[in-house]
Amino acid sequence: MALWLRRYTFDVVGEIFYGREGGFGFIRDNIDYNNWMFLLEVLMKPIAANSHVPFGLKSVAMAGQFIFSSKVRAGMLGFPLVIKQSHEALKQRMDALAANEPVNKNDVLSKLIDVANSKTKKSVFDNRDVTAEIFAIVFAGADTTGTSLISIFYLLHQHPPVLDKLLTEIDAAFSENRLTHPVRFSDAFKLPYLRAVVNEAMRVHPAMGLSLPRVVPPGGTHVCGKYVPGGTEIAMNPPVVHFDRKVFGDDADQFIPERWIRDGDRAAAYMERHILQFGYGKRICIGKHIAHTEMYKLLPWILYKYSFELKVEEWETTREFFQQQKNVLVKVKERGTQSAY
Repeated sequence: MALWLRRYTFDVVGEIFYGREGGFGFIRDNIDYNNWMFLLEVLMKPIAANSHVPFGLKSVAMAGQFIFSSKVRAGMLGFPLVIKQSHEALKQRMDALAANEPVNKNDVLSKLIDVANSKTKKSVFDNRDVTAEIFAIVFAGADTTGTSLISIFYLLHQHPPVLDKLLTEIDAAFSENRLTHPVRFSDAFKLPYLRAVVNEAMRVHPAMGLSLPRVVPPGGTHVCGKYVPGGTEIAMNPPVVHFDRKVFGDDADQFIPERWIRDGDRAAAYMERHILQFGYGKRICIGKHIAHTEMYKLLPWILYKYSFELKVEEWETTREFFQQQKNVLVKVKERGTQSAY
């Protein structure tokens, strides 16, 4: 299941950012398009470690990884291909526009090109930035959402009463035409228990495993009762913050979606302020709403159409830049039938 949910998020990136119908073909063609998933898997660990290495030693640390790890070496050698493909995607789109060929005006690539070439723009955003954005989204926009979706599916099926309650809500919404296919984000977001499940899964297993650094402003500040001088780099780790009993209660170590409903909107808003799934403050992930859209459009429909049975007692997780999961094996069948996959 982990494999297919990650493929789904990569294909979404291909469709909404690159304007490619069906995305990159991860699901349709059963492939790892240009080895992108492999690149992420092998490079996240050294990148995460290197982010905490002093600036002057970063190149030395990466060189060591390159020399002593064949997988990291393969990943680093394949990285320039992704950059090249980003340049080619922009060139193909610019050539098509110049030739007045029909293009998808609603994908993100077109929007970025419009900004870069706007005669009234006040920023210095240009086509080089367009290339950088569509390159970055391949790695920043797919695996994080995939990790969140896997968490939701796994935790739901580890807690059958929660799954049953969610299915009751989803079934009722479809039978009353409050949900239709394809599912609209605005309709799915109105389902309170679905929102609670999504929030709780991202709290219990956030996609980001790395601490998020911030620089203390001039004049310093107090953190946990201790003075920290200005210019100091400090960081918070999402998994640690998400299990703070002062915020989430004495049962913070448990998967309980009801915590987002039982004490009202004000309490839920207070807890949400302490969720670092997408970062926080001015540097919060700008793709947060796209990730939410992917999740809320997929979850109701796939749970409505299919039933899943976990075939493993415990998943395998990594503690790297992203908290990726493996070994999430399931048996799938259409609801109301006996045929399984």
